[in-house]
Amino acid sequence: MQIFLKEVAKQILARHRDELAGQHLVFPNRRSALYFGHYLAGLIDSPVFSPRISTISELFAATTDLEALDSLQLVFKLFESYSSLVDKPDSFDEFFYWGEMIVNDFDDIDKYLVNHNILFQNLRDLREIDDKFGGLEPEVIEIIRKFWLGFDPSNMTSEKEDFLTVWDILPLLYTSFRDKLRLAGMAYEGMIMRDLVEDMESKVSSLDNKAEHFHFIGFNALNRCEKELLGYLKARGKASFYWDYDILYLNNREHEAGLFIRDNIKTFGQDLGSGVRVDNLTAIKNERRFEVYRAPSDVAQSKLIPSLLQDFGAYSSEPDKTAIILADENMLMPVVNSIPDSVESINVTMGYPLYQTPVYSLVKHLLLLQKNRRETGDGAVSFYHADLESLFLHQYITHLFQAESEDILRSIKEQNLVRIESTELQANSFFKLLFSSPASARELNVYLINVLGEVLLSFTGDVENPQDEAVTGSKIQMEYLFTVIRAFKQLDSLLAESLIELGTDIYIRICDRLVRKLIIPFSGEPLSGLQVMGILETRALDFENILFLSVNEGVLPRSSAGSSYIPYNLRMAFVLPTVKHQDSIFAYYFYRLIQRASRVRFIYNSNSSGLRTGEMSRFLLQLRYSNVFDTSFIDTRFNIEAPNSDSEIITRTGRIQEIIESEYLADNDSRILSPSALNTWIKCQLKFYYKYIAGLEETSLVQEEIDSPMFGNILHDSMNRLYKPWEGAILDSLDIEKLLAGKEHIRDTVIASFRQKFMRNKPGSISGKNLIIITLIENMISRILAIDMHKAPFELVGLEAFYQRLFTLKLNGKSRNVKLGGTIDRIDRKDGVIRILDYKSGRDSLEISTLESLSEYDKEGNSAAFQTLLYSWIYQGSGYNGPLRPSLYPARAIYADNFSDIFTIKKGDHKGPLTDFNNVSGEYINWLRKVLNDMFDPDFSFSMTTVKERCTYCSFANLCGRKDVK
Repeated sequence: MQIFLKEVAKQILARHRDELAGQHLVFPNRRSALYFGHYLAGLIDSPVFSPRISTISELFAATTDLEALDSLQLVFKLFESYSSLVDKPDSFDEFFYWGEMIVNDFDDIDKYLVNHNILFQNLRDLREIDDKFGGLEPEVIEIIRKFWLGFDPSNMTSEKEDFLTVWDILPLLYTSFRDKLRLAGMAYEGMIMRDLVEDMESKVSSLDNKAEHFHFIGFNALNRCEKELLGYLKARGKASFYWDYDILYLNNREHEAGLFIRDNIKTFGQDLGSGVRVDNLTAIKNERRFEVYRAPSDVAQSKLIPSLLQDFGAYSSEPDKTAIILADENMLMPVVNSIPDSVESINVTMGYPLYQTPVYSLVKHLLLLQKNRRETGDGAVSFYHADLESLFLHQYITHLFQAESEDILRSIKEQNLVRIESTELQANSFFKLLFSSPASARELNVYLINVLGEVLLSFTGDVENPQDEAVTGSKIQMEYLFTVIRAFKQLDSLLAESLIELGTDIYIRICDRLVRKLIIPFSGEPLSGLQVMGILETRALDFENILFLSVNEGVLPRSSAGSSYIPYNLRMAFVLPTVKHQDSIFAYYFYRLIQRASRVRFIYNSNSSGLRTGEMSRFLLQLRYSNVFDTSFIDTRFNIEAPNSDSEIITRTGRIQEIIESEYLADNDSRILSPSALNTWIKCQLKFYYKYIAGLEETSLVQEEIDSPMFGNILHDSMNRLYKPWEGAILDSLDIEKLLAGKEHIRDTVIASFRQKFMRNKPGSISGKNLIIITLIENMISRILAIDMHKAPFELVGLEAFYQRLFTLKLNGKSRNVKLGGTIDRIDRKDGVIRILDYKSGRDSLEISTLESLSEYDKEGNSAAFQTLLYSWIYQGSGYNGPLRPSLYPARAIYADNFSDIFTIKKGDHKGPLTDFNNVSGEYINWLRKVLNDMFDPDFSFSMTTVKERCTYCSFANLCGRKDVK
């Protein structure tokens, strides 16, 4: 395989062996320069002075004393210029997004040597046409829509008018901005390039007085400034040009990959000797095979790597042997982790993105913590529980203070703390810093520096007390932390110098953008082993074997060209870069990379979920439908099926039987089986097993709003509070009427119950949906009081009273006792009849299909009726033998004009109103006995319910494989 850079090295060495020191070699990037140096060194067999090697950016930078600023610094400087030009400037928060666009536009204007006065006059003309003829051009409106969501020219707000008027000041802003930067000894890249072109003679002479000749190697798309420099050197006989191409796309004027190369060769000529083949894609097509793999996910892409690398043959450490190319650089870590151990050395050219490290997530958690904090009336600060949970579960915080973190997390869940005051989070000096309250963006930046600095110090202690693996891990974490602290310190200097007041939201956006751009370089031998790189780093490089990942439309080529103040038609007219240029650049990268390779495997992600289209890149489609290439398409399908739950039926073992008997049949030491536990058994024996035998706790989450169980708890407690003064006494209609008239008393009672049950008596305001729910509970209580007023007078025998009773079973010929018991909401007596009353806040019904249906498995049943009847039987155990009526106040029924609290049996021997439990107790006990016999039967397995709707809100749905039941 011919290698482009090696061939160039041969020719330069042959032509300039005796004067290599006088040659200046210029490359598109540092990676190609490194490879060239490797090839050149391999060709030299005697001592010589090395030529000067640089990138095109370094070449321009060498012509100026101005300091090139990064994009964030430039936006700050631009805002200062903008503020001096307008009477009422927008805040920096509003300006930031516009500022980034303007900086990019100014950079393009200078790189492409556009006459800014003429360009901006055209923009003015567009505005004048709009003013005179009543409407922006559709094309311009569409451009604006791309970066102004909801833009409607017929409905102009003041903000949108301000946006359009920015066009009016662009000429002055451009001049003022450049002057301000130059006065401070600063510049942006395009400004440096334009300065060179506008003073070519003196600037070029300052490049390198010793350089007799410049060699431009492996370039493709050149901006206007670069062309002017190359043209200047060519005219003086001081430059040679080495273009890498294939005639397949060079000679086809419709082929986008050749757009820039054709113009470059025409303008500058080609100094690459004829010995280098330029017909690789056509003449030797039978010597190579392209394979395209369709993978169902990004993970599947990375998991294909070991087998595909193995197919490439024996491992070689040569840098041009095999490369993995990532069109999507987010695939870096999955790819690195998927490379097999048989590959002895790997060189990753891209660096490790900091946003994939724990430091980034910690910064995000800290910013959210501060963003969502609230000032309380007494000057204290409260923090949101979800932010605290994320923070206390972060690996750095648990590394420092695991015990303290666990204690606070436990308190949050046990006490259902939605917001926690900072005074309750002062466990140590670090927590005092962590839960302080920076008042401004500058203070917030210092806060991040201090918190991260404390974390860094903790890892320093780990290194000083070494244990091999721990030290290695700590050093890596320290590198992450040091990198981001350094970035925030630079931002602090920028904030101090600019004197710009930032809002919290814009500061968070800036922080996120800043950290996302940080890269931690990998250390190692750059010219050894398997190469892993992004597509931009492949410029001018050749590899024998290529594994190309994420070759998807929208990724290759990239789908976005960025936003701009300059409409597309003007960009075309002034030869500024557009989407078309970007597509041509990536097309060239793609075809140039594969033109000499022997074996190329492409993989694309066919998953179309989210924003992904799941489509292969247009470049792969070109391979598919071209008669030039021998391309095979392979569909890698994976039979991924959710495994059947191992626990659809759990067979009762001797150990399980031992547990259930020791828990519930151990006479005086046994646990009590509640009506809710028995209802759980009837509805789903598997859930009963998980909850009452295996002892699995249901997920405990902080409730920000009242759910159905909590609604019922507050209702029960409120009714108990209201009626408590009359417990054991007669309650007449006048008493209830007074209660009903006291709306404020009812509301205060509900709020007191809400604070106790929901807020765990913690201070704080009640807001949002919770206020509405409190009102609903008040209305329900008023309705219950109205119903009771018509039934009064009656004696309140008991409120929230606990009762229990033994139920005797015959198991294996022996009598065994089961304790059944629970808390009865209310017991009252009227006309000699005891009423067992239950308040229900759900969809419960007073209709019973048959007594048998109450204990039938996997049937609709009526759990409220089963529970109330069981309470009636338990109450009889207290010695009462008189009339006993089970009763229910269901929320959805109490508002009916003809409401009755009496259960009605629809079918069977006891059809009709259930006015006395004694009439049905015998049959009910028989069915209850059957349920309990099944529960303690050694041969009765624990089965999952067949009524899937019951799984919708079950905490064990994931365990049973029914998490997606709707």
